[in-house]
Amino acid sequence: MTDSDDEALREGAAHDIRNVLATIAGWADLARAKQVPIEEALAAIQAAALTGQRTADVLMGAATDEPDVCDLGAVAEDVVRLLGPTARAKKVQLQVRSTFGPVYAALGRTDATRIAWNLALNAIQVLRTGEQVTLVVESTSQTGSLRVEDNGPGMDRQTQARVLQHRQSERPGGRGIGLSAVRQLVKAAGGTVSLDSAPGRGTSFRIDLPLGTPARRSSASGVTRAVQSVLVVEDDAGVRELVCTTLALRDLNVVAVGSASEAAKMEGSFDVALVDLTLGDGSGDDVIADLRARRVAQRCVLMSGMPSSPTPTLDGRPDHWLRKPFDSRQLLDALGVAAVEAAV
Repeated sequence: MTDSDDEALREGAAHDIRNVLATIAGWADLARAKQVPIEEALAAIQAAALTGQRTADVLMGAATDEPDVCDLGAVAEDVVRLLGPTARAKKVQLQVRSTFGPVYAALGRTDATRIAWNLALNAIQVLRTGEQVTLVVESTSQTGSLRVEDNGPGMDRQTQARVLQHRQSERPGGRGIGLSAVRQLVKAAGGTVSLDSAPGRGTSFRIDLPLGTPARRSSASGVTRAVQSVLVVEDDAGVRELVCTTLALRDLNVVAVGSASEAAKMEGSFDVALVDLTLGDGSGDDVIADLRARRVAQRCVLMSGMPSSPTPTLDGRPDHWLRKPFDSRQLLDALGVAAVEAAV
């Protein structure tokens, strides 16, 4: 890496830390105004702070033990959640469209978050009320891709050419530092950046990255080596967000759905499924039976706020019960117990 490349990465890291602080302030404002549950705000603040801490390591040249593989879908979900206050303030819609199941890319989670964060934030900042940003995650046999699409004003060819140059921005007053950091991070990972836009047709940034294979590893959190990916099936948005953030902070790959019907469409393979017992459109034990039958998840934890454990169907019997309400330690212990008991 040249001195100029190194300087660009460090300047990009400082820029991203500033974005993290703005996000933390946004979530604190929402919590203070009682517009979101305090637990949801604290989880988002914690996730943003951890991203900022790891980004600061780039500025300091500190070594990190973060895995060099991440699930792009989980990263996209995190970014959409963290940028919620920013999108709300601009009255812009922000959403994820992702392939069912994890899409693993050969890139650290913090770098992937910075890429998705910068592209999504840039899009939000140039859009008008009612317009929309969508983070799309897909995969082929060789690459994992992240597209950040918007239905905003779009760019002509001259503007596109400037944006793809070093330190150029499509936003009035912008310096292009975020886009420069995106290019550097993607290049370092062996990926590519492409841009598709036209006046009146919106803009789409596409990031293609080499696929990666997640390594099995132990964790200081108490989660066993057997647990790497988790499927969460929970219809309460607050609980779902809190669980996802807690697990993502432990570098687990998390995919979440809010209904039994969505769970029935899931594909891929998860180490553990964490399923609510009483879903709006079905029973958690039926979901577990279906996930096992299709080999989507062989180890299952059933969450319930009932005072006593009901008797589930034989095929839907969980490996472990998790009583609501629970804290982060109880959640992590439950995932570890599910992995251990299923292995016996």
